[in-house]
Amino acid sequence: FIDTLFKVEEFIKFQLSKIIPVFNLFDGHQLLDKEKNKVFIQCIHLIESYGSVTDGYERILEDMRFPSEDIILMINEIDKYGEETGTERKLIKIRNDREVFEKLSPFGRKIIDSYINK
Repeated sequence: FIDTLFKVEEFIKFQLSKIIPVFNLFDGHQLLDKEKNKVFIQCIHLIESYGSVTDGYERILEDMRFPSEDIILMINEIDKYGEETGTERKLIKIRNDREVFEKLSPFGRKIIDSYINK
């Protein structure tokens, strides 16, 4: 369920980000009245800032209670398993990569092991 929400969020973020170049074009030629379009401009800036929030997997891993140093390591690794559906399955793949798994803290390894034993 969480992965589906993540995909929906990414799709929405992608669709909204298409507005930004159009805004920059109009703004660059000073075609927008900043007073009349104040709310629109604020929305554009919110969309821009939303695009720079933390990675979706980072939030998922934080919710799973992984330590921050493990999250940093796993963010780079989890993208390698894009063909897998579900964060848990991706974590199990990381578990099978002994080199990466051994770099995790004991807490991170225990969390991953808990998904294998389900």
